[in-house]
Amino acid sequence: MNIQSFLKPTTSLLLIVACSFALSGCGGGSEDGWKTINPPGTQCTFELPEPVENPSREGYKLYQTTFGGQTGGDPAKAKTIQVGIFPRTGPVGSPEAEAEILNQFEKESIPQFQNKLVEQGFSPTLEFLGDLAVKDGLGQEIKILANGPFITMLYYITPRGMYMVKIDNADDTDPVIKRFMDSFEP
Repeated sequence: MNIQSFLKPTTSLLLIVACSFALSGCGGGSEDGWKTINPPGTQCTFELPEPVENPSREGYKLYQTTFGGQTGGDPAKAKTIQVGIFPRTGPVGSPEAEAEILNQFEKESIPQFQNKLVEQGFSPTLEFLGDLAVKDGLGQEIKILANGPFITMLYYITPRGMYMVKIDNADDTDPVIKRFMDSFEP
């Protein structure tokens, strides 16, 4: 075997490895451990700390991550962010009609999260924190409190879709939540 016949495959292999490594940063990953997400078919963008899961859901897209270290196996202490993206099923209505759609969306989802806390032995209460500023839609923030664990729910409706953000056991004083919220564009 001469040196040239050895170098050609070796050089080709090294180029393939180098290109694969360089391209692995594309598609949203970054060197700082965060991933920029722009779900197909939407104009929504946001960043989440990696690893980001994208479990299959029927009728909507879901992105989720867990962060903040060990919880000792206690799911009530886990810090998570979930972003649900739901397609619009009809035309954009009047502001009153949009508000009613958003309220119905909240009424259908909040009991599910309350029930999970009840199953864990907590007595959750709701606290409406107010309206959220949205460029061309409506948003509301609701907190579910449960003597320790808490859930912050952010609901948005825009001409492009409906969005639900669920944040477990962290608020905007956490730098992870701050970065996520600064990046989130429904």
